[in-house]
Amino acid sequence: MPVSGLSSVLLIGKNGSGKTTVGLALHILQKIARGTNRVGDLVKPKEFSRGRTDGPMRFEIEVDLGAKTYGYSIALEFPEGFKELRVYEEKLTVGGKPVYTREGAQVHLAKTGSVKVDRGQDQSSPAFG
Repeated sequence: MPVSGLSSVLLIGKNGSGKTTVGLALHILQKIARGTNRVGDLVKPKEFSRGRTDGPMRFEIEVDLGAKTYGYSIALEFPEGFKELRVYEEKLTVGGKPVYTREGAQVHLAKTGSVKVDRGQDQSSPAFG
């Protein structure tokens, strides 16, 4: 759904085509961008598809900025006996290459490379260069 340079977008489609789902996903992304970092503050178990909690809820987005494509995905699960959702897996990619991945409690960062920051200093940072 290319929306680059548009101040607003109108989604039109048949019943069940995903208009509401797109809006809800964008709302969650907005919460993340505003600093919400507790899973329980982003979504509730009742918001799983049709109330089914037997599989993860996934959220994925890709954004083209300049000459690079940035991707972010997160999967949330609601294990039996838990009171809150938890992160099942998470990934950040730049140009299709993973920068950060998380599976359960295991976090992996890509090997570092040199990146030019706004202050004109070279700093070691994950695979952005």
